[in-house]
Amino acid sequence: MDRRNFLKGASSLVLVHPLIGFALPGVGLNLPVAKPDALPPLFVVPTVDDFGTRVSLVAIGGAGVAMVNRIDKARYGLHKIIAIDTSARALKNAKADHVILLNDADKRKPATANLAWELGEQQRAIVEREIANAHLVIIVAGMGGTTGTGVALSVAAAARRQNALTVAFAVTPFAFEAQQRQINSAAGIQALQSVAHSVTIVSNERLAQQFATQASFTEVIAQGSTALHHFLWNTSGCLTHPGLVGIDFEDIRTVLDSRGLSGIGWGEAVGDKRAEQAVQQALSHATLIPAGPTTLQSVGVSIRAANKTLRMKEINTVMNQIKTSMDRLSSSDGHVIFSADYDETLGQSMQISVLANWVKPKGSTANLNN
Repeated sequence: MDRRNFLKGASSLVLVHPLIGFALPGVGLNLPVAKPDALPPLFVVPTVDDFGTRVSLVAIGGAGVAMVNRIDKARYGLHKIIAIDTSARALKNAKADHVILLNDADKRKPATANLAWELGEQQRAIVEREIANAHLVIIVAGMGGTTGTGVALSVAAAARRQNALTVAFAVTPFAFEAQQRQINSAAGIQALQSVAHSVTIVSNERLAQQFATQASFTEVIAQGSTALHHFLWNTSGCLTHPGLVGIDFEDIRTVLDSRGLSGIGWGEAVGDKRAEQAVQQALSHATLIPAGPTTLQSVGVSIRAANKTLRMKEINTVMNQIKTSMDRLSSSDGHVIFSADYDETLGQSMQISVLANWVKPKGSTANLNN
């Protein structure tokens, strides 16, 4: 397969000013982002070696570390998990191969995302050492606070400098949270999108809408980890698990190297109609399509079932439904990749994950949180 070009993360990403500067509540927000003409020149990605695609996952801040603590590293083909936080207590319990504690001279939590970004830059050499030689770097962080919002930008720039495909999984606040968190979240994602190759948005508010009103808060919060589970299947797990139809790193890059916003949807069903029901759940999921005007650009589909239960007819059913939806949502022919993987833990169930990349029309602004 011909290799497409990446944007090289070189010295031009070593900015002389912070990527993000958040003001105190009530003060205007001034958030510089990278411009297309300021990005590094193109280069050819090194060939994936005999050991396969090397994937590093970087969990940032309290929300990022908490979600990744529930992740099975081997299940998703992850080579390394790095946890970064400004809280030593949180990192003490982190299930990671390496932890990086960010503190200022007074060992206090940074008051703004801008200060967190600066702390991340101070540890840049350590971050770059930990993600060295990775083909794919996955950043997991909550947006709206300080550590996750600010440090995610620093790590994304470090990954770009290491020539890695850089994707982010960003969780946004509930609608009832403080307005300043909403502002920080939207501005942080905008800045992150200017550096990462793809940013997948998971809105806590939208996840809550998937449940009946009597659902517990714990159930809603746990959906963030469920979303991460399906996201990881689409970005790394599908590269390492055997199945009827496999994909490679080039396929993953086709979907994710778009500089767009991504959404994730998923479904699970049993019975004779499990394929139809699971794909309908995935395509109707609240976190699949960002709010505001968007056009579908590319889609990655992961189909999973136990070996002896997975049928070619079911794969056809799923992909035909995906194609019908793409024809409706895309203004032109978009890229579609899919994998059909064996997962013996599912019994008689089928799981489907859909990772969709979207682009906004020029001059429009999508609502990223709600």
